[in-house]
Amino acid sequence: MRNLLLSFILITLSGMSVAEVCPTVQAIKRNQIQGWKAYDSDEGTLLSAKRTIQFKKDVATFALAELSKPETRKGSIHCYYSNESGAALEAYLAKNHQVKVANQLAWYKVTGAMHCAAPLHQCQFQATNQPLHHLAKK
Repeated sequence: MRNLLLSFILITLSGMSVAEVCPTVQAIKRNQIQGWKAYDSDEGTLLSAKRTIQFKKDVATFALAELSKPETRKGSIHCYYSNESGAALEAYLAKNHQVKVANQLAWYKVTGAMHCAAPLHQCQFQATNQPLHHLAKK
């Protein structure tokens, strides 16, 4: 009976996703941004190593979270930040296959995306539960 209860709890928990938020400024400066990639906001290309170092040096405040393709389960989160003067940095951090957490009032629709300009902790999202692809054929 005990094993059955433990199995049920583990199965239930494995299907649950944990809510995330964009990396804090402190996490960026400490290079604690595993799973995130830095992109140029004008070109949409990955930042060079030199620009990534400059981005980490200049980042001062969280500005905006953007969820692209909110109607799909394959959206990307883009996290934008400002420097100490309040100017937007020309880069963002991104993570793929994300959706906003349900019933989050801080998110609002814009053309083709969802935005959240609230404090960082209110802009919650989570990874989609992508189906596993089996490599072997019958």
